[in-house]
Amino acid sequence: MIKNYFKIAFRSLIRNRIFSILNISGLAIGMACSVLIYLWIMDEISYDTFHENSPNLYRVVAEQVNPTGVTHTAITQYPLGPSIKNDLPEVIDFARILIDTYDKEVKYEQKTFRGSNFIYADPSFLTMFSFPLVSGNVETALNDPYSVLLTKELAEKYFGEKDPLGEILEIDYFNKLTPFTVTGVLESVPLNSHIQFDFLIPFHIFAPLYKDIDVWNTADNYYTYILLANSANPEMVDKKLENYLIKYISNSQNRLHLQPVKKIHLFSDLKFDAVNNSQISYVWFFLIIGIFVLLIACINYVNLATARSQKRSREIGLRKIAGAQRISIATHLMIESLLFSLLSLLLAIIFVELLRPLFNSLSGKSIDILYLDKSFILLVIGLILFSGLFSGVYPAIFLSSFLPLQSLMKSTVKQSPKFVLRKLLVVFQFSVSVILIISTLTISRQLDFFLNKDLGFEKENLIFIPVKGDMQKNYQAFKKSIIKHPNIFAITGSNILPVRGNESLLDEWEGSNADEQILINITSVDYNYFETLGMKIIMGRGFSEDFPGDKEGVVVNEEAIRQMGLQSPIGKGIYSDRRKIIGVVKDYHYMSLDSDIEPIVLSYTERSIRYLFIRLNSTDIGFNETIQFIASEYGKHEQDYSFEYILLDNYLDNLYQSENRLRKLIQYFSILAILISCLGLFGLSTFTLEQRTKEVGIRKANGATSIHIFNLFIFDFVKWIMVSLFIAFPVSYFIMKAWLQNFAYRANMNFSIFLSAAVIAMAIAIFTVFFQSARASQANPVNSLRYE
Repeated sequence: MIKNYFKIAFRSLIRNRIFSILNISGLAIGMACSVLIYLWIMDEISYDTFHENSPNLYRVVAEQVNPTGVTHTAITQYPLGPSIKNDLPEVIDFARILIDTYDKEVKYEQKTFRGSNFIYADPSFLTMFSFPLVSGNVETALNDPYSVLLTKELAEKYFGEKDPLGEILEIDYFNKLTPFTVTGVLESVPLNSHIQFDFLIPFHIFAPLYKDIDVWNTADNYYTYILLANSANPEMVDKKLENYLIKYISNSQNRLHLQPVKKIHLFSDLKFDAVNNSQISYVWFFLIIGIFVLLIACINYVNLATARSQKRSREIGLRKIAGAQRISIATHLMIESLLFSLLSLLLAIIFVELLRPLFNSLSGKSIDILYLDKSFILLVIGLILFSGLFSGVYPAIFLSSFLPLQSLMKSTVKQSPKFVLRKLLVVFQFSVSVILIISTLTISRQLDFFLNKDLGFEKENLIFIPVKGDMQKNYQAFKKSIIKHPNIFAITGSNILPVRGNESLLDEWEGSNADEQILINITSVDYNYFETLGMKIIMGRGFSEDFPGDKEGVVVNEEAIRQMGLQSPIGKGIYSDRRKIIGVVKDYHYMSLDSDIEPIVLSYTERSIRYLFIRLNSTDIGFNETIQFIASEYGKHEQDYSFEYILLDNYLDNLYQSENRLRKLIQYFSILAILISCLGLFGLSTFTLEQRTKEVGIRKANGATSIHIFNLFIFDFVKWIMVSLFIAFPVSYFIMKAWLQNFAYRANMNFSIFLSAAVIAMAIAIFTVFFQSARASQANPVNSLRYE
């Protein structure tokens, strides 16, 4: 019997090719979207689960209490790890990590490379975390301070077929090429690790460089990880750590907490976190999108199946007269739905394979499909059953309810609550589509807001060059050699980029109380810094060569003045040596726009310059010639390091890479959801036209024009699209309003976004229905009147 059902279902599929193509393709697109979203979600929640010790791995994070509130940070003190292991019996081991975000010159023999993604770690890092070695000894690889481990890809790049162990790499270390011995080669670091690196250097290389590195109050730039015993209670350890710092810093109000390593990627929103984490809200957001897109596709099957009710009524009537029971017909229709679902899934897998390279590019991931994986097999079975049963139940009940006599007489199916249900399903489809359209427009506007917001300095026509090697001592000479070029407007230097912070504690300034302190960022700059970057001095002046005393002064921003409570800041002293404030710069965004502007103090330096900034008159006219000139002069002052430059506005754009990827993903899923919704409208319009075939003939016989017929059908659909807009607007408003709360600075959700979404949705609906209504309006009324 079942075999016969499948045979009949397959014949029906072949006989109704157009209907089958629409149904299978719509369902396949929905399934493909669901599979891609599933793969993305599984990758997101799999971060750091590959570590063998992952259930017991934790990062120690801090709550820094300051007058303006509590700051949650990912960095802790240098001596914290050893102290915790010594004081808490639940802690088996610790590993400290320092992440170096700067690119470095790497030389092997006569070849020079550009290296990036350096981290420094304790030897225990290799035993606590599961980053296996291809070659080398886990126990001894990080014992020598001047040893280095690198990934398999880099080893092949640098050494080819040669055994890398024992080879010497010269690596830029504090602006000096320093020899490091290769003591190990690592397997590729999984992309679903929150710690990403290409080079691994022993952490204790820093100890000889800083005499006060073990002082608790001065060194808090490190990530501290601990491994708990299997029997340890994480909640109890967290309780012990809460006031742990009081033991070593008597007046400390700061608190420590445990953060499971497995939760860092999705549940971490901490300052000074060196990794680009995601948010759990994105996971829920895409999960909802995946479910809704699949529902839209299933609803299409319902609408298209019932739209064919007139054509299938005679078949059902004949089968009932031949003795078929209603349950038998319903079972046949359900099996037909499952067959469609199975074929759709096979087509969906083809779509997924074709789209996977594009999807990986958009999402920044490298996702592979393990077809024999248990979870993927369960997903496939779930998709077939869900889409097959959900899509088939209503058509099976509806079509099997036809009376034999009415079916054979081709009696029309009256407009009933069942027909209204189909329209409500289309309303649901378009409501979801409109929500996705509004979400895409809102995310795009927020990203454009970030990229175009006034940062308090001019990012256009500005390049920066990392200062390395001999350029440190030749810096002033290099400046003088290039300033003469007509396309170079100004030059300056700094120890840090204007979009990064270097936070410290300020507990003394003129007029402060004994226990008063603020967190303040520190930057060292050269003369002409504010003029080159286009910053505005609103009080006093910037650093000037005309005033030698400025070398001992500082410039602060408006937020620093507010937090220190200074009414007349010029001439006031800060720090224990009472360095005088010589100027106040207008607040500018030196951190991501995700966070508020914080206080900053800028001091003069002529030695610790790490970046050289060059303001060009234009990056359009003569840009390449100017860069060639700068590179030529650079080569005269620095022989060991190759010339490189970065456009500041491009660098800033990369800060919002995750938001840009999110926008693109939602754009593509929105387009697919709209495409599927159009198929749903096509199905409903087909059904409506079949119901009103005779009406159209009568109207045409009485003189109605094609325009009148077109308007009649368009109005009938537009009113339902209007209903979907009224549903989608408030839902999307609250969803995107909640998302925008994640940003300290955000674009407004004004009426234009909703108007644009309404115009797009309405245009799509009209365009979809147009062809069907145009065909009906052009039909011969004689044929229409003979329809029944």
